[in-house]
Amino acid sequence: LKGPKMLTKDHSPNFPLEHATKDMSLAVDMADSAKVKYSVTKCAEEQFKRARDDDELKIEKEDFSAVFEYVHKESSSEFSETRKIG
Repeated sequence: LKGPKMLTKDHSPNFPLEHATKDMSLAVDMADSAKVKYSVTKCAEEQFKRARDDDELKIEKEDFSAVFEYVHKESSSEFSETRKIG
């Protein structure tokens, strides 16, 4: 569903990153309160926050799929390097 749009850097907001980050934070807080280990969600929340707060990308209002751009920005893979140029 989002894959083809992500490949063309189309992150028109259906569910903005800023809202997805808020919801992930709520889920992590609830898990902490219930003493449930949610380590994968906690890691994803941290990644979403870094992406949301990235001053260079400015993607907080874009669809949450824009986290993909942050992943590429931080990656040194050949695909990511090519994507940064394109």
